Amino acid sequence: MKSEFVMKKLNEYQKSIIGMSILIFVAYIISVNGILHINFSFSDMLVAILTSSLVIATIFYANETQRMATEMEMSRKRELIEKRLSNLYAPLYFYILRSEQTEGKSDITWSKSIEELGEGKEKEFINEIIVKNSYLASEELQRLLVKIHGFGAYDIKDEDKEKLIILIKKDYEELKKEFFDLKLS
Repeated sequence: MKSEFVMKKLNEYQKSIIGMSILIFVAYIISVNGILHINFSFSDMLVAILTSSLVIATIFYANETQRMATEMEMSRKRELIEKRLSNLYAPLYFYILRSEQTEGKSDITWSKSIEELGEGKEKEFINEIIVKNSYLASEELQRLLVKIHGFGAYDIKDEDKEKLIILIKKDYEELKKEFFDLKLS
């Protein structure tokens, strides 16, 4: 929003400088032809046009710099969202969806103790995602992820499990929407 305002102002200034240059040039042509009696020398007109050109070039440079900075900011934001989705939220989200399909209910934890699970691939997979990518989670999700990491996964309260599932689904959908909105802009 702020950058749009700046871009509009820069475009307005460019148009006004171009207009002033044209007026100066027309005034010079008129005075040379004797229609208007203004003391314009060729060097005065040249200085005015060069100054206007320099101002226009400066405004154009500022405009392009602002545009590039905005594009870079959008690109970094898009990359961060993509990283959050692909490395953390999508794997957790699809783990929940799979549990809905196979068990008929949303789940992100295990009902068995760590001894019963042994070296389960699912537990290793979830733990690895949490360890490597928890920094990408929202603050609220980070507090809940700690409760399912390691040995505590089978001992999580039902209310925390429900919060965790709702939060993962909500954050995933919001990030996905934001990602596609940024991708289209």
